[in-house]
Amino acid sequence: MLEARNRYGGRIFTQHGENETPVEMGATWLSNQHTELQKLMKELEVESFPQSMEGISLFEAMSMAPPQPFHIPENTEPSFRIQQGTGALIKALVKRVGEKNISLNTPVRSLNFKAEDHVCVQTDSHELEASMVVSTIPPHLVIQAITYSPNLPKETLQVAAQTQTWMANSIKFAVVYKTPFWREHGFSGTAFSNSSIAGEIYDHANVEDNRFALLGFLNEGAFEFSESDRKEKVFTQLEKYFGNEARTYHSYHEVLWKNEPFTSINNDAFLLPHQNNGHDAFLRGYFNNRFYFCGAETSSIHPGYMEGAVQSAQRVASQINS
Repeated sequence: MLEARNRYGGRIFTQHGENETPVEMGATWLSNQHTELQKLMKELEVESFPQSMEGISLFEAMSMAPPQPFHIPENTEPSFRIQQGTGALIKALVKRVGEKNISLNTPVRSLNFKAEDHVCVQTDSHELEASMVVSTIPPHLVIQAITYSPNLPKETLQVAAQTQTWMANSIKFAVVYKTPFWREHGFSGTAFSNSSIAGEIYDHANVEDNRFALLGFLNEGAFEFSESDRKEKVFTQLEKYFGNEARTYHSYHEVLWKNEPFTSINNDAFLLPHQNNGHDAFLRGYFNNRFYFCGAETSSIHPGYMEGAVQSAQRVASQINS
């Protein structure tokens, strides 16, 4: 396995804040519909726990009006998080694959399929041969970051160029706290806003409920601000919602996925959420079945999510073994 980053996991990225509080800077939630992911977790002995939603939630429609309180209905489809963070799933997978079989800091630059019995894979540091290649990076990135000889079909290139990468424009943030002070005032920690910098906020305590944080998404316009400006706007919003205690924190974290070169390449084209995810162009083999598209965006079921990644892997494994 060739991994371009200096870490395992891709868009699964658990950071650890003050007191080793796990905060999810990438994929975070799963649901009861994500059956194949749950099967994999059971196989790897990785467990989940319910997302905390108990208490008063807030919705801010306009900046000039106070946020409106509401309660999440009890019959709402529950969301779950992975115990010890989604990084626990990656850790279990790495153990299964074996670290000796994974090369970090190894971005692939070109693939040559001219030979009939092998593929020449060129990285930044060396060239190697393989019987086939399975790509798990987003399709849009596949055609931008890697050159092919001969090239992929024109129609496939066009589809890949118009395929949205889930989270490519996301900004995740988390604030680690000593105590869940928002609960003491009856709040769930859940909030939604159409006017402040953070569009979504959630309670992000660990499964043992002894490490605490608030986590969410900043709106895309936040890219235009400096990190210090974003941080100040976040705390202004949290203080507005939950009081002055919001400014007494342990650590602040954020990841701008648009700036991650192995997730996103600048693209001015407007793409709808999940646009072309699971397209037929990604479901077949190329170069006499020596190249396969894999990864979350290639799945026709739950594309872009962890479930989609698992289902795409199952599909490609079946194609290879058929």
